[in-house]
Amino acid sequence: MRSQSFKLFLFCGLLASCAQGNLRRHISSESRARIQLFESHHDGALQETPDLALGDEIVVKISELEPLTKYHLRFETNIGKRLYRSEFHVVSSEKGQTQSSPGPDVSVFSESPEDLFWSMVDSGEVPEAPRTFRVTVLNGDEVSAVRTFPFVGRRGTVDEVATPLKTPHKFFVPKSGVTPGLPVIISFSGSEGGLKAGEEESVYFAHRGYPALGLAYFNAPGVNKDLLRVDLELFRQAIGFLRSHPQFQHSPIVLNGVSRGGELALLLGSLLPEVSGVIARVPSSVVWQGMTQKTFTTDELEPELPPFIVDGGEVPYVNWTGKYADHKMSDGSVAKIRTPWFLDSREKNKTAYQRAAIPVEKIRGPLLLLGGRDDLLWPSCLFMQEIEERLKSSNYAYPVISSCAENAGHGAVRLPLGPPTTVEISVHAVTKARLFLGGTPEGNGRGQRKFRQLMINFLKTNFRP
Repeated sequence: MRSQSFKLFLFCGLLASCAQGNLRRHISSESRARIQLFESHHDGALQETPDLALGDEIVVKISELEPLTKYHLRFETNIGKRLYRSEFHVVSSEKGQTQSSPGPDVSVFSESPEDLFWSMVDSGEVPEAPRTFRVTVLNGDEVSAVRTFPFVGRRGTVDEVATPLKTPHKFFVPKSGVTPGLPVIISFSGSEGGLKAGEEESVYFAHRGYPALGLAYFNAPGVNKDLLRVDLELFRQAIGFLRSHPQFQHSPIVLNGVSRGGELALLLGSLLPEVSGVIARVPSSVVWQGMTQKTFTTDELEPELPPFIVDGGEVPYVNWTGKYADHKMSDGSVAKIRTPWFLDSREKNKTAYQRAAIPVEKIRGPLLLLGGRDDLLWPSCLFMQEIEERLKSSNYAYPVISSCAENAGHGAVRLPLGPPTTVEISVHAVTKARLFLGGTPEGNGRGQRKFRQLMINFLKTNFRP
């Protein structure tokens, strides 16, 4: 039997929990394929891994297949009680190689690597179980190989560090040690609040060599329940801890936030001189009003709600005066889109809008701005344009990288290996509103890959040891 390898680059949500026992009974003893999983590092090196984690860039390698033979490839992942699946057909090359992107002496089964995950479709209900990712290789009706990989929250490459901070947080460092000169990355949530987003993103960065601190600033024990009158002193305290720690007292500090978190990252960067750079994903150019449990779910507009407090005073903000719009989905259900709401508020509150503009020119370091051209939660690319114009008019002295992905919505900036981008409805964690975030499954899937690469390149280029 001639050896064959098949490589796939996986960029989205990985999970699936279906027993392998029945399938294994049908695997031919004469035709067994070997399935391996590799993690692709930013330097191009591949390392075999028995599992997957959020944000991974994964290579699936299938070997020991018959040459010049047609195979049916099935990829499955489970989220909650739903199973998602994508399927491909491929003919092995004469030299026994096939992969998802062009290469020498290989057959190619898809136009681009990320096709595997953005094309996953809902394949029905399954018992709720821990997340897994399953690969099945079939030759006609015969199963040549099947293997299931677990999804893990944190790998052994990351250590958690205890701190004296009172704010809900998680601090992670690379197990291999902290490299002097690399930044500490502080991550936090958007309008959902809580610690989950900050923790997940901190694990992601620590696995790639960066000390990373995840913070909760509302909707968690010990901090405000709602995004109302949040005292930004808690971020000063976090930076104070880093500056008092002998390992991090000279480390650059980079803020990383998504949506309302991107808005906050820009605001904090303009207020805190210790900040050396900002990653703002689908951000706003202005500070918007605060939020409560009923925001977005009623026709009534709430009274003025200040979101942030600095040195005892309210940060200027814009009230919402517009309304959301209904959007009919392909399955006939109705979801809400909010971009018209923000555009209307921007037009009707021009004076307040100008007053609430974030003074991004005061940030003392490079900026990375990421957005989706088809963002239906709010007009992130328009906001990014306003940020760039303000920086240009002030002769901003630091590098600015701005990228808006085509056919991408608000969810395109999520880390890969979360829910497949075919899951179009997002249920807000606080308000429980059903939201359509915009973009196409393909555009959002490829946007996730592009933005992940831009984040790592931004850090490598601007913050070298």
